[in-house]
Amino acid sequence: MNRIDSDLLSVQEARILAENAREAQKILAAFPQEKLDKIVEHMAKTVVKYAKELAVLSHEETGFGKWEDKFIKNVFASDFI
Repeated sequence: MNRIDSDLLSVQEARILAENAREAQKILAAFPQEKLDKIVEHMAKTVVKYAKELAVLSHEETGFGKWEDKFIKNVFASDFI
């Protein structure tokens, strides 16, 4: 019988994501501020565009809170912060 240890799998996935983030950080550190500002602006606009979908997915994945509250938080965080 083959069993997959979900805990070990999630730890490995977290390590891979952290490694990828370190590599991305090195690349982004060389960008001029104007380019970083445009990237962040595009990210924020995209979050607003998909705020409801992201909120519902987040609620389904975690089972915590209400998607409506997550929707408000997503819009607030991306539009005002």
